[in-house]
Amino acid sequence: MVIDAMPANLPKYTMRISLKNVSCANMAAFAAIRPNQLILSAVKDLSLENIDYGGMASLDIGFSKIKSIENVQFKDPMHLSLTNATIQSIRNIDVRDLNDVWFSNTQISNWLMDTKTFIVFNSIPQGVWQPQSGGMGLSRGYHVKDSSITFDKSLCDKQSGSLKNLWSQANLVVCVVPQPSLVSGSPSGVLVGIPAATVIALAAKLAVMYKKKVAALSNKYEATQSPTLTQKSIA
Repeated sequence: MVIDAMPANLPKYTMRISLKNVSCANMAAFAAIRPNQLILSAVKDLSLENIDYGGMASLDIGFSKIKSIENVQFKDPMHLSLTNATIQSIRNIDVRDLNDVWFSNTQISNWLMDTKTFIVFNSIPQGVWQPQSGGMGLSRGYHVKDSSITFDKSLCDKQSGSLKNLWSQANLVVCVVPQPSLVSGSPSGVLVGIPAATVIALAAKLAVMYKKKVAALSNKYEATQSPTLTQKSIA
């Protein structure tokens, strides 16, 4: 099934939206919805970009090939599940708190994150089987099965980042940059991972250009003769 867009007038963070075996003609329309829980299964050519999902509690993606997840904000404690998914790129997702993470039969390439996001992910414990009401169950935490995350070192170096392993697992490699990873698609238009030295050099260059411009304007006004007003000209 093909849908043109997502409805923009739905209640915010109260609904559970589930889409299965569909394609959306306008992926930017996903920014118009604010579900409490979003389930995407077998969605073709999926991209989630420039979206504020600040009040979302759960995101489940399965059986999908994902082009990119970029510039997405998750502010509340949330559940993230990726099952039977292939993701080409993840960058600049703002995750402030996690209840649990599930990666099952999922392959992710080029996941770039800032230090804050890495700490949020890396600080949750591994989920384990334990007694719960009604029997045994998995505790909250991270759960990884038959999944991998890869990042080319040369590409990470270009972002002034460093390769790190999530949860100390060798098959889960992400690129971590020291500052927030803003991207060209964001409103600010800042590129990911600009080195501090480059920023300082650019600021110095702009300062010199500004001083030259001020000096040129000062010389211009100093060379201009002040007008002489006479009684005739005033009249």
